[in-house]
Amino acid sequence: MYETNPPKACDPMAVSSALSVRKQLGQSGSSGLTELQQKIYSTIEKHGKITKEDLIKTLNVKPEQLEQEFAFFRHCELLRAFREDGKIYFTKWETKSA
Repeated sequence: MYETNPPKACDPMAVSSALSVRKQLGQSGSSGLTELQQKIYSTIEKHGKITKEDLIKTLNVKPEQLEQEFAFFRHCELLRAFREDGKIYFTKWETKSA
């Protein structure tokens, strides 16, 4: 299924669903993550921000696998990506207060 319909990071329905399910399960932050997801989350937490390429090298994962996991993190509003100086960085999701 993922080959023909891979998860997309920017999917409002998936975000709503993921947030609802995690809330119902009492999960927040890194609770409820798989072992690989824990590694991704803690590596980004440690570095503050890290390029996609460096994260792939650090964790020795395939780019497709990281994209799939990142879609999950984005849907749960745990991690986000941004572009800086032509590179894509991953960082923790920060709720901006007014």
